[in-house]
Amino acid sequence: MENIALATLLIPFAGALITSILPNRMAKWLCTLFALLATLGTVVLGWQFLAEGKVDTTITLVQYGDVALFGFTIDRVSTLIAFAVVFLGLLVSFYSTGYLTNGNREHPHDGTRRYYAFLLIFIGAMAGLVLSSTILGQLLFFRNYRWLFLGINWLLPIREVIAFGNEGIVNYSCCVNRSVSCSSNLVCKYGFV
Repeated sequence: MENIALATLLIPFAGALITSILPNRMAKWLCTLFALLATLGTVVLGWQFLAEGKVDTTITLVQYGDVALFGFTIDRVSTLIAFAVVFLGLLVSFYSTGYLTNGNREHPHDGTRRYYAFLLIFIGAMAGLVLSSTILGQLLFFRNYRWLFLGINWLLPIREVIAFGNEGIVNYSCCVNRSVSCSSNLVCKYGFV
């Protein structure tokens, strides 16, 4: 199951690298192919989770001493949401192949490879955010997701996209702090231990 989870996560990133190198005419088909492979990976991951008796699994890939720095959690919720976000990414790639054509005169575009590469990184970041078992992993994938959420608009200067991603780190940190303080208040007040 560890290899399937890792492959499901790495397939969109590898596809983004290949898509950004090859010519524009191949970008949309490669994006759709890699999004389809990632979707099939989530289906296989869910199938294997069911076959192993629905046992929640946490896989630590990087640790320092006794502290897990990066890993995956595979459970009912993460497999379902991972499938949903990767499948939606596949649907967006299907829609984009028809929409981003030379026949669309209202929205002239340049940078098709960049768009499709960013879309694949977006899919991988969303899958990583859902499957990550550590705060560091969630922060890493959330930053990429947030950065690409604006960066998907390939006409913006890269400087503005990076600035938006840095703002996302502050927002994510505030959300984590808020949820930790609310949880600790509930534990102290009601004694949930």
